[in-house]
Amino acid sequence: MHKEIKMTRRATCLVIILMVGLIIISVPNVAFAKRSKVVYQGKSFYKWAKGYSGGIDKNGISMPTGGAVWWTDKGGPKVSFSFGAGYGYGSVGLGISSSKGTRGQSVKIPATKHFYKVYVKKQVKYRKYKVYVWRYDPRVKRERWVYSSKGVKNLGVTARQYYAKRVCPNGAHHCKKGK
Repeated sequence: MHKEIKMTRRATCLVIILMVGLIIISVPNVAFAKRSKVVYQGKSFYKWAKGYSGGIDKNGISMPTGGAVWWTDKGGPKVSFSFGAGYGYGSVGLGISSSKGTRGQSVKIPATKHFYKVYVKKQVKYRKYKVYVWRYDPRVKRERWVYSSKGVKNLGVTARQYYAKRVCPNGAHHCKKGK
């Protein structure tokens, strides 16, 4: 009976040690916390995203008596940007247009037999940054700020324009005059 008690104590100690170890590993920033800092590079810069919104037929929409479509800023086809030198990519959605419903911004379609789509221009503000982490550097045998990664932060859309633009049906490069 005496040996059983020693085994139970030993087992209990092992269980407690394992539980404490699991808690330390599973809780972020407790055992292996590393400090990091973001350093912005240069001034902010702007990129223009341009293109047709989604939602309308690929040939456009014709309203011989005139009318409007609704454009919303969310979703839609994306325009992608490359920021070069390992800074990555960014993308901006051009929104969705619809001839049904009343959500979003109204875009007038002229009273002609021509076809139109909603053309969108968005100006987006960006700023490049680098991330440094506080870690041991074996070259100097001490901890210091070490370069970790870099990227570009999207600071938001600063300007937007949207309007009905005439398109050629069936993807023709030039529309026939008067048709």
